[in-house]
Amino acid sequence: MIHSPSGEPSSDGPPPPQPRTPLVSRRLRLVGIVLPVAGAVILELARYVLESRGYWSPGLMETWHVAMVMLVIGGIVVFALFMFRLIDDSERQIISQNRDLTTANAVAGAIQGQSTVSSIIDGTLDAIVRSAGAVQARIRIFDTPGAADSETSTYTLVATPGLESSEHPSLDVPLTHGAVTVGRLAMWYPDGVDPTERVGSSALSSLTTQVACAIQLAEAVADLNRRKIEGHALYDILLRVSNQDPTTPVLDAVARHAMVRLHADGAAITLNPETASSVRFEAGPEAPTLRPDGTAVMACGTPVDARSSNRGRNGRTKEPAPQHTASKVVSGPAGPLGEITVARVAGSAFSERDCGFLSTLASLVGIALTGAQMRELSRQRAILNERTRIAREMHDSLAQVLGAVHLRLRALGATYASLPQDQVAEEIDSLAEVCAESYRDVRETILGLRDSHQHAERSLEDNLRAYLTKYSSQSGIAATLINEVGHEVSLSPRAEVHLIRVVQEALTNVRKHAHASSVTVSVNGTDTSTSFAIEDDGVGFDPVHTASAQDGYGLFTMRDRAALLGGTVDIDSVLGRGTRIMVTVPERPFAPRAVGSTR
Repeated sequence: MIHSPSGEPSSDGPPPPQPRTPLVSRRLRLVGIVLPVAGAVILELARYVLESRGYWSPGLMETWHVAMVMLVIGGIVVFALFMFRLIDDSERQIISQNRDLTTANAVAGAIQGQSTVSSIIDGTLDAIVRSAGAVQARIRIFDTPGAADSETSTYTLVATPGLESSEHPSLDVPLTHGAVTVGRLAMWYPDGVDPTERVGSSALSSLTTQVACAIQLAEAVADLNRRKIEGHALYDILLRVSNQDPTTPVLDAVARHAMVRLHADGAAITLNPETASSVRFEAGPEAPTLRPDGTAVMACGTPVDARSSNRGRNGRTKEPAPQHTASKVVSGPAGPLGEITVARVAGSAFSERDCGFLSTLASLVGIALTGAQMRELSRQRAILNERTRIAREMHDSLAQVLGAVHLRLRALGATYASLPQDQVAEEIDSLAEVCAESYRDVRETILGLRDSHQHAERSLEDNLRAYLTKYSSQSGIAATLINEVGHEVSLSPRAEVHLIRVVQEALTNVRKHAHASSVTVSVNGTDTSTSFAIEDDGVGFDPVHTASAQDGYGLFTMRDRAALLGGTVDIDSVLGRGTRIMVTVPERPFAPRAVGSTR
């Protein structure tokens, strides 16, 4: 059944037969049949006319026979010449068609299975030079398809090395597929060659369309592969940034990805002095180079400028100077942070696509540096807060104790000669007890500072258990941790740090003032909050009188840290019945993730 172009069956029946092309042309029939017959008829008519009018004589018969022989010989000669001309034209046409078919087949075979633009062009040029009779062939590819005035990549093949061809090619045709022109094909033929010995126009049109289609497909495949590789590079960088990796490895990874993905010989990330001073760089072989002007450079491969080049004793650079460079500004919320630069010693200049990928990398560098600045600012604030806390704690405890001991020792030194011996000994024992208490305070502070660097490596529960164990051994107070949540508790890193400090401060108050024999730290949680209860069996106190004295520095510190998390500190104490401190933060307790799992 015959279908119409729309896909529906057609009821018009089979298509009409095409007219057959005659094997013998009209000119050949004219020369071979009509002309000889017409000549013979004309001679017979002439003889008849002469005889009927009496002009014919027996002597003219001889002339008549000679004329007939000459007519036959002339017809044979003309027919032979015409046939030779026809055969020669047919042979030329067959040879030209064979050349066209051979060239088309050679080009088709050369580009078949090729997946890169360079291999397709190399195969095409080789097939044209071998099969089309050209002495030189050239293909120019436009970087921007259809834009003849854009940058081009030129590929040339010469049949005989050292052969000089004219500046103007014998043929120069566009490589077009559909409405897109991807480049131009130029061919040079030997001087004086017959035009019929060149590739025909129809074959040339088919050849150029085939090559243009193959180039478009190869460029599309290359573009997909490049997008895939660039995507992997961006994923690697984003993963490092989201994991808050140290700044130095992140910048080094960006520089190396820029150099490899853009086929550059060198890459560098230059940070301006303000950015370099606001970011913390880890020491090591990958650390950036600090320049005298305050800028910092993270470089890999060939130096991209003279300042970062490696110079010898004679002042000359050991590495070749870059011929092509591309730079993009790295920006942050507050303005420029620096720039990222790539360089090539040789080869073509960086394309618009290269600059686009470099711009994406510059944006990621800006995100990474902004995060690094925020982390460094947070770290500096944490250091300042910790210094303030230690200063206040030393002022409220160690400084006051030392001041009191100093005054009492001065008073004892002025009156010990007139005092009884037992009273002097009692005063010395009292001063020794005060110094021992102060020593325990200092030891407890050192314990908290020494263990702080291990908090990130252990869970919240492990940190609390480790601290309670050391607390019990140093204070002699039995300390117990009770988890009422039902699973191991994990909170945000910021919340865990502050809560551990609050628990430490509460336990310090128990040791100093409660005169307790045991203390219990219990953890409970709901869908919206987590609570820590520190309960002792000590003497207790009156919260009303304590509040009038600003709760003491310890209670002030606990409330201050809980407020930073949006939480509260509630105190329940009765004289003679112990104290219960409840710390609540608005964060749901969740189970810590297993290695390799996602939350």
